[in-house]
Amino acid sequence: MASVPLNPRNNSYDVHQHLRRLIMTGQLAPGAIISQAGVARDIGVSRTPVREAMRMLQNEGLLLAEPNNRARVTGFSAGELEATYFSRILLESAGFALALPAMSKDHIAGVAEAYAQMERAETRADFDVWVLAHRDFHRLLAAPAGREIEARILSLLEQSTRFQYMLNCTREPNWWIQRGDEHARILEACQQGDAAGGARLMAAHLAQSALIILANFAEDGAARGESIRLARDMVMGP
Repeated sequence: MASVPLNPRNNSYDVHQHLRRLIMTGQLAPGAIISQAGVARDIGVSRTPVREAMRMLQNEGLLLAEPNNRARVTGFSAGELEATYFSRILLESAGFALALPAMSKDHIAGVAEAYAQMERAETRADFDVWVLAHRDFHRLLAAPAGREIEARILSLLEQSTRFQYMLNCTREPNWWIQRGDEHARILEACQQGDAAGGARLMAAHLAQSALIILANFAEDGAARGESIRLARDMVMGP
C-alpha cells in the first residue's frame, strides 16, 4: 500500500482520505481485503485512526466489514451508479441553466481552459490528468449557481470517479477519449449563452456516460437504466 505523509497529529480524517483515494482510483481494487493492523503498519499510524477511517468508508459503501477487524473493498453496484447519475443529470442540467446567466467572460474562459486540459490529456492518453480536468469542467459549468449546488455536484463527481476508473481499468480503457465531441458541444453552448440547449446537452451526455458504464457491467444487473433514461427525458422533454 502506498505511503501517506503523516505526522504525530494525523487523525482518522487523513487516513480516511488516503484510503478513499486508493479505492476511488482503483489502486485498492474491488474485492481487495484490508486489515486494520495491516493498514496501520503500512502507513505508520496506530490502529485507532485506521479503525475510525474504515468505519467511515463502510458508511460510504466503499468497504464491507469482514471478521477479525478486516474489510473488503466493494465492487460495482448498478443501483449506486443509477442513483449517482440520476442525481447528476437533474442537478448539473439545472445548475448549468442557473449558472450561465451569471458567468463572466473570465469564468467561461476557465471552462474553456478545463476543456483544453482534457483535450491535451486525451492526446497523451493520460487518464489521471483527464479525470481532474473533467471534474473542473463540470464543476465550473455550475459553480455560479451557488456554493451549495457546487458542493453537491462535486460530491456526485467524486462518486462518479470510481465508476470511471473501474471502466477504464477493467473493461474499456479508451472510453473517455471517445467522449470529447460531447464536451465540445456543451462548451459551445456555454460560449453562446444557450442555457436551455446546454442543459439538454448535459443531460444527454451524462445519461450516455452512465449507460456506457452500465452496459459494460451487465452481469451485475446493469441492464436496467430506467432511472437514467427518465432523468434524461425529464430534462430533454418530449
